[in-house]
This record gives sequence, structure tokens and C-alpha cells, in this order.
Amino acid sequence: MKILLGTDILLYYIKNLDMSEGVSILFTWLERIKAKPYVDVSSIAILTHFITLDSFKELNRFNVLKSLVPKANPILTIEQQIVSSKDRNINLLRPLLAQLNYLACNEVDLLITENKETHVLATKIGIDDHVYSIEEFIERMCVEHRDLDDTRGVAI
Repeated sequence: MKILLGTDILLYYIKNLDMSEGVSILFTWLERIKAKPYVDVSSIAILTHFITLDSFKELNRFNVLKSLVPKANPILTIEQQIVSSKDRNINLLRPLLAQLNYLACNEVDLLITENKETHVLATKIGIDDHVYSIEEFIERMCVEHRDLDDTRGVAI
């Protein structure tokens, strides 16, 4: 399973921020199910504004999506709607749409992010069933992989 991690998750991971316990559980599950964690180039570009160059060695454990895939029709449609509405800055949403495009083009299976705007855009595009928060992902894994869940109780 290929799982794209949102920029926010990567930032939490690298800087060991507030959500570090949830992030550590997330990475434990990724290892248990033998998923391949991915990071996209736009996330790396954004992270350069928030972390030191030494911190980038933490990203060595991730696969990098280097290729740019053509934009899927739903992504183009939502971009046009945003540009025509003029109440939002499309430049702020481009990195989020780039991540969703990898998902829409089947380059990755899931996207994990805590960014609420990404979840809203995924719903508008119709791929929200492949976009998870950390908690939602962990809950799904606990249900689908009960045999790997160390915290499981008695099955009823």
C-alpha cells in the first residue's frame, strides 16, 4: 500500500511537535502493515521554510514522488472553480491540490493529513474516502488488522 503523507504530518514527525504520540502510532501502523510512506516534492519545498537542512535526513525513510503527473479532470475543475470565485487564493491551495492529484491519478492509495482544507477539497473532488486523519487511519487499521493490534480487546 502506498501512503502519501501530508506536509503537516511530515512537519509533526520531523519536529516532534504536539501530535508526536499520534504520529508515532501512525508510523508504527505503517510498519506493521508494511505500507510504503511517500512524500511529494511540493511538501519538501514547503518544509524548507520550517526546518533546517540537517532535519531533512529524517526524510530518508520515505519514498519521494518525483514525477509530475498530468492533472486529473476533477483537480482541473476544482482549480477553475477556485480561480473564478476569487474569494480564495489558488496559490495557497496548489500544494494541497498537488497531493490530491497523486491520489486522483492512482499514484498513491491513501493520503494522511490533518489539514481540514485538504479534507474539504477531497470531498468536493469525490476522493474523500481515500483521505484520512491520523485518528481515522489508526481506527481503520485497528479494524482491518485486528491480528496486528497490540491494544485489541475481546472481539464481541
